[in-house]
Amino acid sequence: MADPAAMARLNTLLEGVDFTPPSPAGKEDWVYRDIPLVAKRYWHFLTKELLGEENYMFIAGTDRGDSVRGQLFISPQGMKNLSAFNALPDEERTARIPE
Repeated sequence: MADPAAMARLNTLLEGVDFTPPSPAGKEDWVYRDIPLVAKRYWHFLTKELLGEENYMFIAGTDRGDSVRGQLFISPQGMKNLSAFNALPDEERTARIPE
């Protein structure tokens, strides 16, 4: 278990620190997103089908065999695609996600 005093000191040191990388040149309207660890089939669905390959820029990530996590910049169109998907009824969203 973490030492609460040490965690408080760390939080104080990190307060106000922005870990978001700067947007790529010419793509200042793209947004940064940190994608949590997900199964590869979900990662591929997100990047290839939902966002569209031209609508994201991969920054860094971790491949753990059958799961992946990573950081992306997403274009305005990619964010619209994501918002439209999130606006679907639960049943419809679930039906589109690969098994």
